[in-house]
Amino acid sequence: ASRAVRGEPVFPYLSALCAAESIGKIPESLIVVRLFDEIRTFFERN
Repeated sequence: ASRAVRGEPVFPYLSALCAAESIGKIPESLIVVRLFDEIRTFFERN
């Protein structure tokens, strides 16, 4: 079954969730860079 069917977040939402959970733990600039890199990689592959 797919992630959505199992109730797991689909990729773009998972990345956003991880970014939100990182606030206050690492600098915001690193969060933004990592988020953009993950999203870019996702769209390059799909």
